[in-house]
Amino acid sequence: MPSIGTAAKEYFDRLGLKKLPSIAALKQEYATLSAEKGRLYKDYHPKRKFMREVLTAQENARLMLSPQPTQRGFNRGDTVR
Repeated sequence: MPSIGTAAKEYFDRLGLKKLPSIAALKQEYATLSAEKGRLYKDYHPKRKFMREVLTAQENARLMLSPQPTQRGFNRGDTVR
């Protein structure tokens, strides 16, 4: 099993990076990605709520349209031994 350092070197070699990015560049990229995530989440939340409503309606329809199982046991006066 390769060490973490070896695995990191192999990863950066596959990306073709010769020099690691600076901390300032990483912070700038993080800020950009964080802002994009916030913008996209505003679209995601209402769509997720709608999806849950559709799935609930689908399950309700399935339950109403499926044949009801016959009831057995105590409801018919049977006794348990």
